[in-house]
Amino acid sequence: MEIPNCNHCGKEVKKKTPTSIIEFIKHISEENNNSLCKKCAKTKFKSSSKSARERSESLKRTLNQLAKSIPVLTIPNPIGWTYSPIGYVSYRSNAGTGLMTEFTSDLKDLVGGESNSMNAKILQAETKCAELLRKKLLQKEQTL
Repeated sequence: MEIPNCNHCGKEVKKKTPTSIIEFIKHISEENNNSLCKKCAKTKFKSSSKSARERSESLKRTLNQLAKSIPVLTIPNPIGWTYSPIGYVSYRSNAGTGLMTEFTSDLKDLVGGESNSMNAKILQAETKCAELLRKKLLQKEQTL
């Protein structure tokens, strides 16, 4: 039986690299490496793993951007919309306001004012809830 040479460096392959690792490298790098020596397999596996992580992070960023276009509704039936609900999702967010925000908000309430810091905290909690609802919806669609 002929001993194969490494497709990358040309050295003699003394121990066959597991097929699963070769297939992973081929899939990610799109190179046709059927035979790799231990050193080249290790190098290629590391670079392929890094590339796969980068692709994964890029896809996550893209999905998060696309998820922002999913409408979040709090009304029972939007006028003119024809749709079939696929399920129900809900989320809640607890936001601590801090002692000083509470104190200044209470003082402004006494004189009929509006607390900008409290409004900012509420907006932050609402935004977080909408983001979490979109993520939960995408997870639910994956199970359908």
